[in-house]
Formats: sequence, structure tokens, C-alpha cells
Amino acid sequence: MVRYPLKDFAYPIGWDAPWYVWRANAVASSGLSTIGTTRAASPLLLAILMRATGQNAFTMVALTLGLLPALVGLAGAAMLRSALAIKVVWVPIVGALTWLAFGQLGIVGGHLDNLVNASFIVAAFAAAVTFAGTGKGAMATALLFMAGALAEWTFYAFALAVFLLALAIFAWPAIRSRLSGHPESLGPVPRLVGAAGLSVAFTAFTFLSPTREGSLGLRTFTQAFKDRLRDRFFVRVAQISRYVAFPLAAFGALFLARSPSEPQRLPARRLFLCLAGSWVAATALASVAQAAGVPVAGARLLSYLFAVPILTGAFVWWLGRRVAARPGLWRAAGGVAVVLAITVGFAALAWGGEVGRKPWIRSQNVDDVATAGDYLTRFAPGRDVAVILQPGSQPGSLPWSVVRAALPADVVATLTRFTGTLDEYLRETSGWASEPIGLVFKRFNPLVFDDAAQAFPNNLIAPGVIAVSGPILDRPLPTLRGPRARTRTLVLLTTGALVILLLVLAGSGWAWALLPADALTRALLAPGLGAAMLCLVGLAWDRVGLSFRGRMALAPLALTVVLGWALALALARRPPSPLRRWLTERRSRRHLTA
Repeated sequence: MVRYPLKDFAYPIGWDAPWYVWRANAVASSGLSTIGTTRAASPLLLAILMRATGQNAFTMVALTLGLLPALVGLAGAAMLRSALAIKVVWVPIVGALTWLAFGQLGIVGGHLDNLVNASFIVAAFAAAVTFAGTGKGAMATALLFMAGALAEWTFYAFALAVFLLALAIFAWPAIRSRLSGHPESLGPVPRLVGAAGLSVAFTAFTFLSPTREGSLGLRTFTQAFKDRLRDRFFVRVAQISRYVAFPLAAFGALFLARSPSEPQRLPARRLFLCLAGSWVAATALASVAQAAGVPVAGARLLSYLFAVPILTGAFVWWLGRRVAARPGLWRAAGGVAVVLAITVGFAALAWGGEVGRKPWIRSQNVDDVATAGDYLTRFAPGRDVAVILQPGSQPGSLPWSVVRAALPADVVATLTRFTGTLDEYLRETSGWASEPIGLVFKRFNPLVFDDAAQAFPNNLIAPGVIAVSGPILDRPLPTLRGPRARTRTLVLLTTGALVILLLVLAGSGWAWALLPADALTRALLAPGLGAAMLCLVGLAWDRVGLSFRGRMALAPLALTVVLGWALALALARRPPSPLRRWLTERRSRRHLTA
């Protein structure tokens, strides 16, 4: 996020940024009726936060790309809190290393849906680790998995495979004991399997609402698409900085496996190690498949391997404490210096790896589209509109995404795309009952624009914009200044602080109700739970037919807060679950034995 004011970026980075902007505007205008319920978490979250902060979608996309990594980092710290009882002073270090130890950030470079999914999935793993140690957190795991599926179901499916494999590894000693005729409790495994099953049922529900475009988040597996994924994977594999953390992560895993611990931490530590091992194994298997040409988004999965940087954080925690363990001011200073040196080193690697990140949206293109939107709103309200794009232009092309991001939402609702020549467009639309207005932008389609300028010279509505079959103006409109992202330092700081405050407020009641009575664990997972519950409550809000327009968009936020604290109050007097009683008795027996 620092790069925005530093480089004076006026738009969010990433090729897909205008696509996220359009979807957020669509939800704010008409709910999920256009985009459906698959991959709906980020537009739901953005629509609610746009209304709560008063910022436009361009600003919120840029801001969330900078803020959501903090949620992943806090969730990584929550895992180590449950497994190692780390103190609050270590949270910034572990949280930073959760991203910096990748060497190159990857997901933060514009993959908003992937980032939202990671925020929920890593928090779900943290809640599961917490549940293994305390007997409380299974429902939080289920809700976070559900929100992760709503964000990006393909990566949720991968994460679920990692999770179930980890549970199988965790349960194997008890399973082997049962097979030999010595019954042993499976501990937290049944409840966590149930949480995963609940999220699967919810995910199936999200597929029941088809979109106007009919998309489920998968692209056609053409040979060109497969080759592109494979090439991207090999580029990502060749990034040497990505492997610097692997030796440190290996030492972190070894330390976790062999070091003594408080008895109550052992189940949480075991599950954390099972998750890390399962994650590495699943990523390695997916990488082999991608190298063989199977399209599994292997390049993106390498940026999704959070087990390595979190284990690196565990190693740095151990090393810093080890250096500073002996008495003396110099020892303490040495421990601080070691930790800072490793963290700053990874920060330098990550900063260097992000040098090429930039917005793909150009202000001149947005201005042209905004001017066309002003023309349509003033002189042709309610008319159907078709944007004429270059032949062969794909549905996910940048021009089409920019057009939908910069036009008013009510115009986008009647918008269609046409790819081809001007003659093909005229023949195609000649038999339509209602002749649409054909928009041609010189910056997006110069050849067709030149043809349209010769055939319809009076239809020039602004410099570089022609409206075929639209109302003719006395003179072209002046080019308007289109929407920009507000990326000045003060705006980012104040709006970012407000967003974090809103997420904590939305999640604090849920954290109190669904997580164990450890203030730090609750604080670390509250923002992630808040974001997840805003998405889930927003989905329910839309499904019952309520609007996100105007002040009504604040209602899901208020409802999320009220429901969370109502649940916390309802559960305050509830007796402990059988699993929690079993864990308490087990700790008591170990204490007496010791």
C-alpha cells in the first residue's frame, strides 16, 4: 500500500482490478442479481465497506489489497499463539514474516479474490488449531471455511484437501490404536470434520444461483490457456528469492516437533505441524501436476503456501529467544538484532520482488468511458448499450473490464459486448426489436473507431468516443474526469484505520462467542471473523431480497455486530462441551502424573 502515495498511483494495481471494481459497484447497485453467488465475498465486503467509509470502489480495491494481508498475518500469529504461546510482542514479527518470507508476495499483486480467500482460510486453520488445544473454535472454523468458499471456491477446495489430509495424519495414531483393539478418542477430529462438511454443504448452495454470464470461476481449458498456466508456473518456480525461507522453515518444523511444551499445547502443536506438512505435500503434488500440463493454477498455489513463512516465523521466534535467553543486556540486544536482521532481509527481498507492480488502468481510458456514461445518462436513459470491442477480444479483457468499472451501474445493467467489425455489428443488430447504442472507443478499438467516424461522422459524442445509433448532439461533449482511487497518504491512513476498526467491531462478538477465553487469540482472529461474517450476513441479506443501496448497506454491518454479541451472551452460561471436558480431564491427569 506504501507504493500508492509513493508512486502517485491513481488506480489499484493488477490486471483484474477493474473487474473487482465493476463487481463491487454491481453489488452496491443491485445486489447479487448480476454476478450471482459464486466468488461473491469480495464484492459483498467491498460494497458494505464502500457505504460505511464513503469511498468509491477504486479506492476500496486499492485499500483492501493493502489491508487484507494484515488479516492473514494475524491469523498466522494466532496459530503460533495456540501452538507455542507466543507473546503479543511477537505478533508484528510473525505477521510480517507470514508475507515477507515468500520473497515475492504474489497474491498481493492484484489477486483480490485470492487474497480474501487466504484471509479466511488461514484464519480457519488457526481456529482449528485453537480448537485442538482448547475444545473451542470448531464453529469459527466452519464459518471461516464458508466465507473462504464464497471468496474463491477453487482455492477453498484445495485448502479443504489440505485440511482433511492433516486431520487424517493427526488422527492416525488413534485410528491405528482402534484397529488393534484399543479404543482411543479421536479428540478434535470428528468436530473439525463436521465443520468441513458444513462448509461443503454451504458451498454447494452458492452454486445454485447462476450468474448472467454463467461463470463459476473457471476458464475454458483451451490448449493456449493450459500453456499459459504452465509458463507462469515455471516463471514462479524460477524465482530464487522464494526459497530463502525453506531452510528456516525446516528448522522451525524440527524445533516444533522436538521441543518440550506445556501439555495443553501439544494437541494444537500436533495439528499445526500436520497442517504444515499436508500443505507442503499438497502443493508439491499440485506442482508436479502443473509441470505435466494439468491446469491447477500451480503458480498461484506457490504463493498460497503459507505453511513455509509461518514456520519461518516459528524459527525466528525460537532463535530470538535462544539468543536472548542468557542474562545480560548484550544477549537481549543480540536477540533483538537477530530478529530484526532476518525480518529486514526478507522485507528487502519482498520489496525488490514487487518493483514491477503497477496499475493497468489508464486515466484517459476511464475519462472516455465516464464521458460516454454521462452521455447515456443524460440523452439516452434506459436504452440498451453494446460496446464494440476488437475481434477476438475475450470476456476477461482489460478494455471490457474498464468499461464496466467506469460506467454508472444502471448503465452497466443494460450493457452487452460485441466483438467484430462495424459491418458485422450493424448486420447483427439490424433485426433486434430495440436497436442498441453501439459505443466505440478509439483507445480500445482504433480500427473500428475510424470506420465508424467515416460512416457516422455526426455521432461523435466526445473526443475519441462514437455512439452508433445514439442521439446526435449539436457538438461533442467535453471529456469528463472519471473516478479515481483516493490514494493520498492521509486518506489511506484514516480510511484504513476506519476499515480495521469496523472489522474488529464486526468480529469481536463472534470471537468472544466462538473462540477460547484467551484475549490475544480473540484479538488476532476478530478482524478475520468480522470480514467473514460481513460476507456471510451480506449474502443472507441479499438472498432475502434486501438492498445495498444508500444507508441500507449499513444494515448488514450493524446486523453482524448485533448477532455476534447476541450469540456471545447466549453462550456465556452454556456448560462446556464434551470435548472441552475431555481436554480438561486429560490435562488434569497429565498434571498429576507429572
